[in-house]
Amino acid sequence: MAALLPLLFVSASAQALEVILDTGEGRPAAPYLERLEGAEDPTPRNTAALPPLNDAAERMLPIEPSRLRVAPLQGQPPAHVRETLRNMPRPLCLVGSDPQSLAWLEHHRVALMQAGAVCMLVQAESPEDLERVRDTAHGIPVQLSHGDDLAERLQLDVYPVLISREGIEQ
Repeated sequence: MAALLPLLFVSASAQALEVILDTGEGRPAAPYLERLEGAEDPTPRNTAALPPLNDAAERMLPIEPSRLRVAPLQGQPPAHVRETLRNMPRPLCLVGSDPQSLAWLEHHRVALMQAGAVCMLVQAESPEDLERVRDTAHGIPVQLSHGDDLAERLQLDVYPVLISREGIEQ
């Protein structure tokens, strides 16, 4: 999933991509890319049942970002990053399994679900941490991701946050 995040911000005229590794355990990118062609209104989204925790997810654990930390968001990103955000096909939130992230996710869960957000879990120690975040998200898709590539691209250093066309907010 982390390898797909840079695709969220690439225009349709970009060069062909080179596949470096395909484990066969990926998910279709279409839901993340469907609006890059410029549709204004989002299509209603179904929240599919959460897939069971599998060996591939467990092999990613523990997950700890090197560029992100739990802290309050200070200001907005620079203008060139805000321009990049205008191409977001759907909102993303970055969360951890820490108490602050879980409280933030619980508080914003309904709005995140209505917006069709996908949560990127950027910090978790164990399968139990992942399950706790999924339980708190209650229907919002949760994907494991180190988040460092996205954090670097968006000049972001904190979580939990919501990243959308309108900007980055807590």
